[in-house]
Amino acid sequence: MKQLIVHLAIFGVLLFISCSNSEHYEIAKKFKSVVDNENCQVDYFYPKFIEKESNLGLTELNEILEQYVDYERYARRCDENISEKSIIKGDYQITLKREDRISIEFITSIIHYGGNRFDTVFHSIVLNPKNFDKRKISYIYQDPGLLIPNFDRGNLYKYVEQYNKKKNQSNVNLLAYESGSKYVITWGLSENEFLLYVGGEGEWNGNHKIRIPIRETKKDTNR
Repeated sequence: MKQLIVHLAIFGVLLFISCSNSEHYEIAKKFKSVVDNENCQVDYFYPKFIEKESNLGLTELNEILEQYVDYERYARRCDENISEKSIIKGDYQITLKREDRISIEFITSIIHYGGNRFDTVFHSIVLNPKNFDKRKISYIYQDPGLLIPNFDRGNLYKYVEQYNKKKNQSNVNLLAYESGSKYVITWGLSENEFLLYVGGEGEWNGNHKIRIPIRETKKDTNR
């Protein structure tokens, strides 16, 4: 009997911890078709945050996520291409999900020649769920330095340069990865990696993804 009581007590503690740490939201995968006719097909999946029992005021955030990639722009450009039907597909993946940070990668596939060639465009957003209830844009991380202590943009340069040489991608602007650069870069996080999306510097998107160990993005404080 004593052993049973101990087990029940342990179970109660674990249940309390589980309940107290449970998230006050869930993420649903939603689908939207922008256009589908003989000239153009544009559709995509996007994440939607759903409140459980709290009043977080997530309407603004969900509007941002639904429109984060401007698929309406692709639809407006359908008539520009008369040689083949334009097919654009969008999806996303959550590359990191912690109590204080969520990183979402948006992937747009532009399909050519009946599926024989694909162009890919990446967008990314990093959020702080702890700040959802503040109902301010402060829940969006724009500076990697807010999450990575001693972050140095200049440490990204060698990785981008190596990738640029390997892939011969002349559209990558290396100036954006020098220390002190003010160019907008597109980035995200996984558990142990800094995800860098290059090729659209200054445009909030990228055409190629580079995985960099997070430890390699920090300043060498031992110098």
